Amino acid sequence: MNKDRRKIRDVFSRIDDRNDMRNVHLKDYLITICPQITETKFDDETILKRRFSKLNAIVNRRFLKRHYNKRNDRIVFYNFIENSLNRNLIHTHSIFRIPRFLLSKLNVFFEFLISVVKDKFNFSITINHRPEIATRYMTKKFSENNDRYFVN
Repeated sequence: MNKDRRKIRDVFSRIDDRNDMRNVHLKDYLITICPQITETKFDDETILKRRFSKLNAIVNRRFLKRHYNKRNDRIVFYNFIENSLNRNLIHTHSIFRIPRFLLSKLNVFFEFLISVVKDKFNFSITINHRPEIATRYMTKKFSENNDRYFVN
């Protein structure tokens, strides 16, 4: 495993949400967002990153209202971009950091996220509750197909 991947995995495993009174990391959920577009159409990954930035802004505005940029408890996406091996489709696996008050509304949060991703962006999305597996899967062995990581 690549040294950077090991560091990222270690950082996520050391996050203790019990000590943070404002935020919670959804490390047990494997969230995959797939634009169903091949890598050749995304010659510049900034297009995909801009779309995820817009998605993040929409979700933050919905749950945190105005001035969410200045808040310490805003919703953050940790994204791992990967290409599928067979058809070179680009997709991301994500870990979300959400405000603690959204834990009681997690179903509402996921329903809104799914509706925005499907209706506004025409992407497919899957959310699976996979404790202990989700973080390991997203930070899996380094290769040319999964070497990109960014935060929104």
